[in-house]
Amino acid sequence: MKGLKSTAQTKYDLRYHFVFLPKYRKRVLKGEIARKIDGMIRYAAQVNEWEVYELAVHYDHVHLYIGVQPKWSPSMVMNK
Repeated sequence: MKGLKSTAQTKYDLRYHFVFLPKYRKRVLKGEIARKIDGMIRYAAQVNEWEVYELAVHYDHVHLYIGVQPKWSPSMVMNK
């Protein structure tokens, strides 16, 4: 199968789609704050060997579509 990644005993293509937002969906994610959020997410992905397929920081929410290894649960990814 094309596009699958593999470890010692498994083949996988695990992707998560996260949407998270500030309290009361206030429009605070702009300018320097948006750049810092983008940088922090990309840095965490690089350190943990995740693949960012799509990342969009809007004024009132963030979309993140990310590929991870099977050892990472969605809660662990968001915790990092």
